[in-house]
Amino acid sequence: FSFSIGAVFASRGYKRRKLSKSGAWAAFVLGSLALACDLVSGGTCLVFYFLGSKLTRIGAQRKRSLESQYDLSSTRSAAQVAANALPAVLILLTSRLFILSTTPTAVLESFALSQDVVAAVASR
Repeated sequence: FSFSIGAVFASRGYKRRKLSKSGAWAAFVLGSLALACDLVSGGTCLVFYFLGSKLTRIGAQRKRSLESQYDLSSTRSAAQVAANALPAVLILLTSRLFILSTTPTAVLESFALSQDVVAAVASR
């Protein structure tokens, strides 16, 4: 189920030229993982995506003027998708793997645990 939803949103973004090919693949993988962890939390990520898209349309004129100063287009690459979605997906995965609960307290505990794991790996 989560893979089909991820595929729908990734292909939608690609067809609307909001995502590059690599961005669509990243959105598919990260979106599917988020939804596979927990439908409520994954759905929250989708709501965040939709709200961001709608708010971008509200300020479209200003965005165009700002983007004209940069070489990047409005098509999101895999790196841009990962920069926005990867932290949330890592928190969801950590929560699902170590705590098996997605209550707010459990998510905060898993985030603290993930920081300890990152610190331990970084100190090696």
